[in-house]
Amino acid sequence: MSTALVSRDDVCRVVDAWLARNGYSSSVLTRSFVDDVRHGQDMSRWKNVRAEDVFAFSSPRPRVLLALRAAIVLLPILLTWLAISQVIDPYARYVQNVDSSANFLWFWQSNPSEAFAAHWRLSFVALLDAALLAALVVLSVRITWHETAVFEKDERDYDELIQIVNVFLADDESRSCAQPEPSSQHPPPPKSHQELAPQSATH
Repeated sequence: MSTALVSRDDVCRVVDAWLARNGYSSSVLTRSFVDDVRHGQDMSRWKNVRAEDVFAFSSPRPRVLLALRAAIVLLPILLTWLAISQVIDPYARYVQNVDSSANFLWFWQSNPSEAFAAHWRLSFVALLDAALLAALVVLSVRITWHETAVFEKDERDYDELIQIVNVFLADDESRSCAQPEPSSQHPPPPKSHQELAPQSATH
């Protein structure tokens, strides 16, 4: 009798590893298959099922990083316009009362007579904008790395899962089909009483 290429332990190993990373599927089909493999029961009903139909490919996305990037992407614009809203009224008063030819960017940076809060100065706002943009660059690189390296690893693990499960199902089907054929020869009929009786001695 030949040894199976894939054992039930091999299937349980790759299935447990896949479920540990991707979570236990809500699919009734997946749960039923995993339970049957672990308990070694009712495997005959899976003989016409492909592993691709039981396990759907998935690769968890970095949802926290994506949400953080979405939140940060508009912050530089928000911060800049908020700073302008704090500077525009003092600038209008300065132009009206002190110097009608004053440049807005000069006023925003110089903040003459401390017309507005110091943290709204142009250089400080520009520095915060630059820091936020740098954070966006770091997040984008991190997300791109996840979507390439991690996704490729999940693809390799999924391919291994599919191969092992399909080979296991094929082996199980071949074992169930390989039943010993009944002998085509009929057993000899029992001997009659005359044949079993001792022959009388000839005189």
